[in-house]
Amino acid sequence: MKIKILAVLSLVFIYGCEKEEATKANGADCQCYEVHEKYEPVNVNGMPQMQWVLGYQTEPSSMSCDSETEYYNANNTQRWKVICN
Repeated sequence: MKIKILAVLSLVFIYGCEKEEATKANGADCQCYEVHEKYEPVNVNGMPQMQWVLGYQTEPSSMSCDSETEYYNANNTQRWKVICN
């Protein structure tokens, strides 16, 4: 009996996860926003070091989940990406 219950729960879990992934992959709507960063000197233990620092981020808006991107660089001093959840 316990094995049957575990088998049923396992199947529900596996198929439930696959369905969610399929929905996201097919362009479902997500809340997406842009993150903009600047490459600038930051004081670390009294020594300036160049690091990526958050410049600003946009307000979330409804977009296709496929809109999420990797970082795009602009002349190696600024970068941005789109994050969706």
